[in-house]
Amino acid sequence: LTSLRTSGEYKDWFGSNDCIPCPLYMTSLEASVSLAQCSCQAGYEPALPPSPNSSSPTPNASCVACELGKFKDEHGNSSCAPCPNGTYANVSAMSACNTCPDGSTSLSADGISSVLDCHCKAGYFQGNNVSSAREGPLKRL
Repeated sequence: LTSLRTSGEYKDWFGSNDCIPCPLYMTSLEASVSLAQCSCQAGYEPALPPSPNSSSPTPNASCVACELGKFKDEHGNSSCAPCPNGTYANVSAMSACNTCPDGSTSLSADGISSVLDCHCKAGYFQGNNVSSAREGPLKRL
């Protein structure tokens, strides 16, 4: 009886032995036959860069969480990307960035890691609530 390989596992030789789980924070497609077919989960990137002629991580490499302000929305061995303008990632291993509150945005090309870095858009002002920006005229002192 041959064991069925499910996602997140591989089996690199024939026989009735159990499938081998991919390393921590890695996954694979069903019916994978080698460690090289394991890739980083969404929210994680390779700890070591791929070898020059390969898109797979170095064998036995591990994956690390995307840093604050960055995300990765699908599995694979690409690097995490900075959150786009108007979004932020306040925890590590994000697969999607949070949207800045209504009436606010962010302007950092490096990604931001806190809602406090979302600033009011032109024509909006900060009320008492950090998580909102309200439309209205600016008061001059």
